[in-house]
Amino acid sequence: MATALALAGVVLGWLLSAATEALRRRREGRIAARMVYVELLENKHSLEQAIGSGGDMPAPPRYTAWEGHAPALLHDDRSGELSLAVLTAYSSVRSDAAMVEWMRADQERRMARLRELTTALQGASDGGADPGAAAELRLLARNVESADANLAGYLSTVGSSTLPRVEEALRMLGARTGMAAS
Repeated sequence: MATALALAGVVLGWLLSAATEALRRRREGRIAARMVYVELLENKHSLEQAIGSGGDMPAPPRYTAWEGHAPALLHDDRSGELSLAVLTAYSSVRSDAAMVEWMRADQERRMARLRELTTALQGASDGGADPGAAAELRLLARNVESADANLAGYLSTVGSSTLPRVEEALRMLGARTGMAAS
């Protein structure tokens, strides 16, 4: 009889421990989902501002909540749908932000060279302008216009492909946390 009671106590203790562990994991998953949700929402707003301003991102995208809390968030994702949506959204944000940053830096380099050539041509106008510099200036001016058009086209692509991915991940995270995407 005492052995049966002891065995029942062990089983009951194990069940309570397992239930407590499951509740702890669920709580950690909800907290992680909220943190990732907020971070992804901030990244979405940064991309929207970049699109609206022609490529000026107010702040670089952040990835710390995702990198720190992905295991807790994805622990209970048995179907893999949330994992795929959030990973796709973060990958898209990361690659698009890097591309926009590179395009803006390239644009700045071209503009700096355009200013140099313009200054050199203005200074050389007294003794006759260098025809090679004038030709390079015209070519560079066309390249700057082309770079502006490329950036605008890329930002349009971000708006039509990346933002819907981010919104889908936010919708799924919102459903898990009770938060609504805005």
